[in-house]
Amino acid sequence: MTTAPTPKHILIAEDNDFNQELAVELLTDAGYLATTANNGQQLIEELLAKPNDTYHLILMDLEMPVLDGHQATTVIRKNRQFDHIPIIALTAHTSETTKAQCAQEGMQDFLGKPFDPDNLNATLSKWLKPEDAFPRQAKVVGSGFSSNDSVFAKLKTINTVRGLQLSGNNLQLYLKLLKRFCDSHTLTLFKIRNYNQSDLFSDECKRQLHTLKGLAATIAADKLADDIAHFEMVLENAKKIVLSNQDSNGYLQSIANHLDATIKELVIFFDTQVEISIAPDSATAVNNSPSKCIETLLELLESANPDAVDFFQQHASELNSMTANNDFEILSKTIQDYEFDLAIVKLKSMQSRQ
Repeated sequence: MTTAPTPKHILIAEDNDFNQELAVELLTDAGYLATTANNGQQLIEELLAKPNDTYHLILMDLEMPVLDGHQATTVIRKNRQFDHIPIIALTAHTSETTKAQCAQEGMQDFLGKPFDPDNLNATLSKWLKPEDAFPRQAKVVGSGFSSNDSVFAKLKTINTVRGLQLSGNNLQLYLKLLKRFCDSHTLTLFKIRNYNQSDLFSDECKRQLHTLKGLAATIAADKLADDIAHFEMVLENAKKIVLSNQDSNGYLQSIANHLDATIKELVIFFDTQVEISIAPDSATAVNNSPSKCIETLLELLESANPDAVDFFQQHASELNSMTANNDFEILSKTIQDYEFDLAIVKLKSMQSRQ
């Protein structure tokens, strides 16, 4: 009796949970196992805690707190038991100087951020055999809701065609990333609007701007990402030129304005989906039978159709009538968070008990 092969296991060092989620989803879709660490120190502890053959490749972000990617790689390469594990650098800094430094420290390859799914898979295939991956069924844009749809067309500050592509055409994932960006950067906006001249060269400010640039690029808020990249270059050259308070305020105001516009568009997008995306002849026009509601909701979830969120809200009372309070709360949370895979499992469990 032959034993089924085990997918290759990739260890990811990344301090941002937004990027962690994206990387894990893309790797899982491509057929790999994925484990994350929040910094280089955690990654090293994870390596040491497991048998030597547990992990087959490391994706190493270069800029992390506690122990960054450069430092972590140097430590790992001093330990010969990990010589067999390729280390791939992840960074938004794609200069030849950075690439040379990574190679000198013992990294085998280099991926720019945000990484394109095709480039990611091509790079992994260089170091792991393609037959070692077990891709799960591709997730495509749901019916009635595409990158050219009038719903997405209202997002003027975001290139949604590019954003979906960077998310591996995984609609659920892209919607989750958009929602998380919308919900988590109001405080960032406040900070940027209140930075003064003395803050600009602090580690906190540099990290805040660098992180925001990467996240903006990942969802394809291109103008915002470009504005931050330009300001980073200005700050880098500020040692050679005098950066006036007026100039710095102008750059920060431009960044803040673009971030504000993106957040406001996303707030409207998520608040008004029901008015925008559901037509009178939509599949959501069903009778109020609880069993029929479950069947229709399952169809929407399994086709990755975001109309599922609005359908659930419209028929919450019927669905609640046939579930325990805890089940309904879990189902509600998974759907509202666009965790459609988990919602399908919960809904099928509810259906089997009818």
